[in-house]
Amino acid sequence: MTPVDLRSGLDGVSALRSTAPEDGSPHRKARLKPLKNPRTGPIDHAYWGAEYPEADLERALRSAGLEFQRLDRAALLDRAAAHLNAGHVVGWFQGRSEWGPRALGNRSILAHPGLPGMKDLINQKIKRREAFRPFAPTILAEEVGNYFVQDIESPFMMHVVKIRPEKREALSAVCHRDHTGRLHTVTRSQNPRYYDLTKKFSERSAVPAVLNTSFNEIITI
Repeated sequence: MTPVDLRSGLDGVSALRSTAPEDGSPHRKARLKPLKNPRTGPIDHAYWGAEYPEADLERALRSAGLEFQRLDRAALLDRAAAHLNAGHVVGWFQGRSEWGPRALGNRSILAHPGLPGMKDLINQKIKRREAFRPFAPTILAEEVGNYFVQDIESPFMMHVVKIRPEKREALSAVCHRDHTGRLHTVTRSQNPRYYDLTKKFSERSAVPAVLNTSFNEIITI
């Protein structure tokens, strides 16, 4: 959906896609014409990119000289949630990479969204970019209306929505100067492990959201 959908009351207007075309649309249209424009149905997630064998991941860790442990799902979620709640920054890498311009929980840097100084810490020490650059919240889909003025789904992080006044402190690290957040909603059906991590963090922090930014430094990927 676009802002037109959300504020005008118009039906049947939809222009949102998880990754926008540049100059390839006429070419794709021409190729689809002989096929009578087949439709593949709605796209409800963006996890269409590369997935790496566990052996490749282990090899990369060893070559970097990093120590690692194997954890079962429950232990992994509990430890990651504990680190987030303690104010640590977590690198979250799982499954297939995202297709499109946003990190949506498979190649993400995560942090507590309400800790003072967290935004500056990540901008200065990790992303190494301008201090004014904001970060986005990933929030459990069922909690959106409690924290944002519009209760919408935003699985591709394509909407900017006002944060409720009483929730701005809880989301201070992802609240822009105009009191908006670049909203990313997550459901268990879209991304089970990332949803469960956010839920586990919520149980510890009473905040059903995490700060989410992409795996890159200085230069956009």
